[in-house]
Amino acid sequence: MIRHKRIIFISLLILFIINLVRAITTIKKTEPLTSVPTSIMVDSIEFLNSYNIQLTGHIMQRYPKSLENEKGIKFNDGFDV
Repeated sequence: MIRHKRIIFISLLILFIINLVRAITTIKKTEPLTSVPTSIMVDSIEFLNSYNIQLTGHIMQRYPKSLENEKGIKFNDGFDV
C-alpha cells in the first residue's frame, strides 16, 4: 500500500513540474514543451560500487510526427561497458 502511495505522489509531482514548466514557457513566450510518451523496462540491475550501477533493459518512445531531428535519449555521465 505504501509503495502505491509513493508512486502516486511521484506521478503527481512530475505532472506538477511539467505544468509549471509549461506555464513558465507561456509567460516567457518560448517554445512549448513536446510530450514524448516513454516507457522503461529494466531487465537487470547490477550495483558496481557505492556510486555506480549497471542497468540492462529497453527504452521505448513514441515521438510526434512533428519532431524530425531531436530524437534520442542522452544519459549524462553514462558509459558503455
